[in-house]
Amino acid sequence: MCFRFCFSALIFFLSLILCVQAACVSPSDDSENWYVSDTVLCTDTYNRVTLVLDADGIVLDCNGSILDGLWDGEQQEGVIVMADSTTVINCDFRNYESGYSLQESDSSEKMDYVLNSTFYNNTYGIDVTVINYGIHVENSSFHHNNVGLDFGTTTNVTVVLNNFTGNLHAAVKDNYVMKWSRINNNRFSDHNRSSTVNVVDIDQFEESEFKNNYFINQNGTALLLSTSSVASELVIENNTIINVYEGDALAVYSMRDGIIRGNTLINSTHTAIRSGGLNPTNNLIENNTIVNLLPVDNYAYGIYLNKDFNTTIRNNHVFGYTYPIMLYDKSNYCVAYNNIINDTTQQVRSRNQTNSWNTSRDCTKTNIAGGPCVGGNLFLNNDSSGFSQTCADDDNDGFCDDPYTDSSVGWEVTDYLALTEDYNYAPTLTLGSVSPELDSTGSTFTFTVTYSDADGDASSYVRLVLDGGEHVMSKQSGEFDSGAVYSVEPTINDYGTHTYYFTSSDGTTTTDTSTVTKPHVTSNSDCSVTDPPVAGDWEISSSETCQDSAFLASSTGDLCVKDSNTLTVDGATIYINQSKLNFEGSSKITLTNGILTFM
Repeated sequence: MCFRFCFSALIFFLSLILCVQAACVSPSDDSENWYVSDTVLCTDTYNRVTLVLDADGIVLDCNGSILDGLWDGEQQEGVIVMADSTTVINCDFRNYESGYSLQESDSSEKMDYVLNSTFYNNTYGIDVTVINYGIHVENSSFHHNNVGLDFGTTTNVTVVLNNFTGNLHAAVKDNYVMKWSRINNNRFSDHNRSSTVNVVDIDQFEESEFKNNYFINQNGTALLLSTSSVASELVIENNTIINVYEGDALAVYSMRDGIIRGNTLINSTHTAIRSGGLNPTNNLIENNTIVNLLPVDNYAYGIYLNKDFNTTIRNNHVFGYTYPIMLYDKSNYCVAYNNIINDTTQQVRSRNQTNSWNTSRDCTKTNIAGGPCVGGNLFLNNDSSGFSQTCADDDNDGFCDDPYTDSSVGWEVTDYLALTEDYNYAPTLTLGSVSPELDSTGSTFTFTVTYSDADGDASSYVRLVLDGGEHVMSKQSGEFDSGAVYSVEPTINDYGTHTYYFTSSDGTTTTDTSTVTKPHVTSNSDCSVTDPPVAGDWEISSSETCQDSAFLASSTGDLCVKDSNTLTVDGATIYINQSKLNFEGSSKITLTNGILTFM
C-alpha cells in the first residue's frame, strides 16, 4: 500500500517537473518565430533567430538567452514588435542589424518596455526609426554597437538606469523629433572608438528632460541637441560629464525657455556649454561647475552663447578656459552675474552692448563669494592676482569700489558691481544677560554675552557699556566661529535703575547690541525702615516718607499699607512684585517725584 502511494507521488512530482520544463520554448534557428501570448525562452544560445511579437500586451522573457544574429551584412532583427504594450525582458542581443525593432504605433496611451537586457555589437541595439509613441528602456546595457538606441519621430520616451559603453557612432541618436521624454540616470563611458562620437545626439528634443546622467571619456560632444530645429522647454540638470577630448560637453541649439542647471562639467577641450542655432531665447544657465584641467587652444570656452536673446547666466563656477564666458555675435539682452570666473586671463567677452555683466544690487541674498549682496561676478586667478582679489572695498559692502572693465576692441565689457573675494562679515553678539537683575548697592553683577564671527575672526575687543562707562570683558569658553562666551563682573554702588549694552569688533567691523534697562539696585533710605527687606513682607503701619533713596519692598512677599496710612515716595524708587501690593481701608501710596517699579 505504501509502495503504491510513494510511486504515485513520484510520478506526480516528475510530471510536475516536466510540465514546468515544457513552459519554456526554444525558437528555431535561422527562422522567424511568431508569438501572440506571453512566452518564456528556454535558456540557451539561438543563432540567426528573429522573434516577432504580434499581440498587444504580451511579455517575452528570454530568461537570459543569447540571441546571436551572426550578422553577415544582411538585414536581420533579433526581436520585431508589431503590437502595443509589449515587454521584452532578460534578453542578450548580439551581432544583429537591429537587436530590437519597434514598428510604428499611433497610441499615445500605451508603452512598450525593454528591461534588463544586453545589446552587444549590433548595428543598432534598439531601432525605433518610424513614428512611435511610448517606449521605456530600463536597466539595460549597450556595448560596442554602432548605435545603442536609434530613434525616429518619437513621443513619450523613457531611458533610465542604463549603461552605454564604447558604441561606435552614438549611444542615443534621434534624427527627427523626440518629445515629452526623459533620459535620466544613465551611464555613458568610453565612447572613443572613432575620432568624433556625439554620444547623445538628438536632432529635435522638445518639452523633455535630461537629468542625473554620468559621462566619462568620450571623443566628440557628449550631449548634442536640436541641430536643425527648435528645442523648447528642456531641462538639462545635474549631469556629470568628464573628459571630452574632441568636442563640447553640452551643445544645445535653438533652445527656448530651457534650463541648464546644476551640471558638473570637467575637462572639455572645446566648449563646456554651447548655445546657438535659430534664435535661442529666454534660457537659464545656472549653478553649473565648469572646470578644465586639460591643455586647450586659443578658442576654448566655458559658456558660449551665439545669437541668444534674454538668456541669464548666474551662479556658475568657470575655471580653466581661454574665454570663461563668451556672448558672441548677435546675442542680445543677456545677463551674466554672480558667477565665479577663475582663470589666468579672466577674459569675458560680449559683442553687443545690450548685454549686461551685473544685475541690480540685491541685498536680500548672499552672493556666490559669501558677501551680503548679489550684483556682479567674482573674478579670480589661482595666483591671487584676480581683479576681485586685488580690488579695494573700503566701505566693506562686498563690491569692488571700481568696476571691472575690459576694453578690447569690439569686446567692451563692464561689470559695475564686481564682487570682492575678501568681504568681512561683522561679528554678532547674542545671549546677552545680567545676573542678578536686582540687588542692593555694593553688590557684584555678572554680565555675559556670546561673540560669534562667520569668518572665524578673533575679537579685537568685547566690552560692556554700563551707564556710559566701558568695562573690558574676558573670554571664558568657546570658539570664535561657533560662539565664544565673554563675561565681566563689575560692582555697582549707585542705587536705581541702570542701563547697559555690549559692543565688539573683529578688527574691521564693529557690532553693538540694543540697550537694556537693568539691573535694579536698591539702597537704604531715610525711611524709618533702615534696612529695606529684599524678601518677605513689608508692612507700613504708620505714615512714612521715603526720600533720596531706592527701596526693594519685596519681590516675593507683600507690601501692605495699613489702614489710613500713607507711604509717600519722594525722590525714591520702590521695586515691588505687582501681585504683592495690598492696601487696607483708605491707605495709599503717594508719589512725589518718586517711582514705583513693578518687577
